[in-house]
Amino acid sequence: MKPLIFDATPLIYLGKINVIEKITHFTEEKYTPESVYQKLVVEGKKSGNPEAFLIENLLDTGILKIKTPADDRYVAHLKENPRIHRGDAEVLALALELDGITLWMMKKPGE
Repeated sequence: MKPLIFDATPLIYLGKINVIEKITHFTEEKYTPESVYQKLVVEGKKSGNPEAFLIENLLDTGILKIKTPADDRYVAHLKENPRIHRGDAEVLALALELDGITLWMMKKPGE
């Protein structure tokens, strides 16, 4: 089975509607990059976002794992596109490396 690579937006939305624990039903390995962790958990807890604590729990229990893409040059290449942020680039790079499936959402310019 292909691993699932989570970007910030799907995790935020799943947390906001209080169904994030449903990802435990997927048997695939689940990953997110360090930059997404920093944005969602570290910054989210400082801002008091309730979903930050739910996501942190998934990480603490090993359901969701932090993984850094090995190919920094590919991440840098993806970031050349001004619509792709570091977390987006890392999610896409991990999906390519692990032959995984991304759970990712491209935002409209200005969002």
